[in-house]
Amino acid sequence: MRMEFTKPENIKIGARIAAIRAEKRLSQAELGRLMGIIGDSSANSIISKLERGEAVGAKKVVMAAKALGCSTDYLFGLSTDSSCDESQNHPRAAPVTDMAEAGRLLRKIESLETSIENINKLVKKVEAERDAAKEEAKTAMRLRDNEASGA
Repeated sequence: MRMEFTKPENIKIGARIAAIRAEKRLSQAELGRLMGIIGDSSANSIISKLERGEAVGAKKVVMAAKALGCSTDYLFGLSTDSSCDESQNHPRAAPVTDMAEAGRLLRKIESLETSIENINKLVKKVEAERDAAKEEAKTAMRLRDNEASGA
């Protein structure tokens, strides 16, 4: 259950994460540990994929933003200030300190990610049906043209 982004967006998010990690002189393993990923090889692999624009999900981007001390808005390309915190982008937003509230917010995010996955599946299905209808129409037109030329 993760939010899918287009490949160019993934690459931009990954590049921003890599740039801030380098600016803070953190290794991939160190960033992984800050994000709560256990094991240096796992951390290196996950951070490497994230920075290349692979395996980019909303949850990982939020974790990376917290670990790097930057805003998710910056990582998603909604802000140009890499040093800002969430409260500057959303003045009325209060930090989440209640673990129950954090859990509810994570469940909401996961629910939204599931909805986005379902929408993406529907879009692919509709596109496939559209392509099939186009092919069917082309075939019907060829048959009509063949009948017209043979008559």
